[in-house]
Amino acid sequence: MNKEPVDIKKQSQYVYIPGLDLYAASKVGKLPQYVMIVLGIGLPVFGVMIYFFPISLMHVVIPEIAILPVAIHFMKKWSREWNEQFSENQFSDELK
Repeated sequence: MNKEPVDIKKQSQYVYIPGLDLYAASKVGKLPQYVMIVLGIGLPVFGVMIYFFPISLMHVVIPEIAILPVAIHFMKKWSREWNEQFSENQFSDELK
């Protein structure tokens, strides 16, 4: 991946699209953390759904609803942190 600033709005939108969320996380260097967060939330919620309810589309929808706000929060946070390193580097380069 190129080390360049990312568009926070696009990064947040990528979270809604399966596959692109992984791309967005890898773009800011947080793919392993993102996968652990998504699995850490999604698997227990999915397990509860399987245990208490008959199999239906809700087994996919409910975990996704649980994951999205957290994923969006972290993607925005990580994208801001990623972009800050470039503004800090640019400032230190200007001082030289």
